[in-house]
Amino acid sequence: LTRSCACITRLLHPTDPVKSKAAANVLSPWKRANSIPTEDTKMKKIEDCLGAVVRLRGMLEHSNYDAIIACSPENVRYTGDVMIDTQTAIRDRLAFIVWAKGRDPVYVLCQVEEGYVAQNTWIKEIRSFKEFVTKPTDVLADLLIDLGLDRGHVAIEQEYIAAKYDRELRARLPHLKLNSAEPIFRA
Repeated sequence: LTRSCACITRLLHPTDPVKSKAAANVLSPWKRANSIPTEDTKMKKIEDCLGAVVRLRGMLEHSNYDAIIACSPENVRYTGDVMIDTQTAIRDRLAFIVWAKGRDPVYVLCQVEEGYVAQNTWIKEIRSFKEFVTKPTDVLADLLIDLGLDRGHVAIEQEYIAAKYDRELRARLPHLKLNSAEPIFRA
């Protein structure tokens, strides 16, 4: 597609590199939508989010939890301000947003979604897993360990996460205390 756009662009503006580049940008939305942001790309800020994410952060800070984990498509969308369509279409393609007290949130998602999400979210750190190779719960557990939460008190969407993934997470982190995050997201 990119190669075709470049050829069309040269046909439309063969001698003008400025117009040629502008036409390429118009003709190549796929390329822009599937690239990871660069330093010159303006990244969203928490204030740009459609949801009340600042309020969610305040609720976390005043809760008894060390962190909150969004894992339902609705709350991943709400917290990250980006909709991952395949999360609803492919049930095993998990996505998590881990938000520890006093820290910025971290996305955990499939590598397939990484470029799109990085370009459209306000969350700066993304950890990804290779589908069918790495268990999403292993990446989540590693992140919780890195954040010093492997013995913490964490709220996760227990009404959404499948029992299989809950068991995997608890097996990796037997001292982790998990409780329901639904009351926080519903408040």
